[in-house]
Amino acid sequence: MAYDTVTEETVYQTAGAPLPRVIDALWVSMLNDNFSDAYTNLRRVRSNFHSRRLRFSFFPAVLIGQTVTENGYALCDVVTCLSLKVAGVELPDEVRASLLSNLSTAEFQLSHGVNEKIQVGAVVGAFILARAMMTGTASK
Repeated sequence: MAYDTVTEETVYQTAGAPLPRVIDALWVSMLNDNFSDAYTNLRRVRSNFHSRRLRFSFFPAVLIGQTVTENGYALCDVVTCLSLKVAGVELPDEVRASLLSNLSTAEFQLSHGVNEKIQVGAVVGAFILARAMMTGTASK
């Protein structure tokens, strides 16, 4: 057995799935940070988990100093989790449709080998566009 006790965290770690608190922190970042900071946060989750040295110094205080799984997260898995959050929150229909469409396009592109850095930008851009749509500053 990989762990002495079975907890929610050990189940996620064993499956290699993104921890809910990581997705929650990314969600907050995507909805509040500027493009550069959100891009950096998403890249860090992907690359630092992959390189096995992530510390949550760039996330909200709840996560600071916590070490998480030694397995890398596939960006596709993170995008799927973000898509599930989009589907589960109350958003204007136009914003939800735009976000889900853009996230699904990024996931599709990832499955066909498109550069991850570009798709990280696409994911962050989808949230920036959604924020602009909600504030009425998006160009049509």
